[in-house]
Amino acid sequence: MSVTVNIPLDSLGIKWERLWEETGNGGYVPEGELLASYNDVIREIKKVCRPAFCYEIIECEGVCDGKLTVGGITLNPGKRIAGYLEKAEKIAVYVGTAGTGFEDYCRELNRSGDVIRAFFADTAGSVIAEAVSSHAFRHISDKEQESGDRTSFPYSPGHCEWPVSDQKFIFALLPDTPCGIRLTDSGLMIPVKSVSGIVGIGKNIERKPFGCAICTFEGCYKKHVKDERHPVD
Repeated sequence: MSVTVNIPLDSLGIKWERLWEETGNGGYVPEGELLASYNDVIREIKKVCRPAFCYEIIECEGVCDGKLTVGGITLNPGKRIAGYLEKAEKIAVYVGTAGTGFEDYCRELNRSGDVIRAFFADTAGSVIAEAVSSHAFRHISDKEQESGDRTSFPYSPGHCEWPVSDQKFIFALLPDTPCGIRLTDSGLMIPVKSVSGIVGIGKNIERKPFGCAICTFEGCYKKHVKDERHPVD
């Protein structure tokens, strides 16, 4: 049975004044009119943004040669990620989003031609989506620990060798339009500021390197930003 959780935006713990550090812009902070525009955007986002995530815990039917079978559906995360999930007894499949209200707000900004505010909103949306993913991970981990199980780190299509095209398999394991999210034919999630992933669950599972530690793309700015969202036990 799937579980949907609505998250108050303030509970995501986003430090809006440090948003630029979160997005690879170092210590840059908008000033003057730019700062006023940025603050206006954040105030509007707080009015319309309704973050949420949906997840379902499903028996893990097997891991073999870079493939993971869950609920009769085969995911293709690649040998590295699949190897981290070999001891998983169950898999939590989840999606999360900044919400349709946030999506509508961004569309209005784009239609208005206000590129500065649209940029600020887009940047904030990326941070919100990552925070929703972290919140979902903590929620799932806490629930499973109550029953004596351990959890892996979360992994998502697009990480390491896992093709984004596998989004369709993630969504096949969840109810239709979970949290109002739909998937396009090309694998794009709408609302755009949405996330998806899986978490391995089991009594003997071990947490192995996460995110940037397993990514082979050396050009990404996150290679130079310490990831503290999912600390190792």
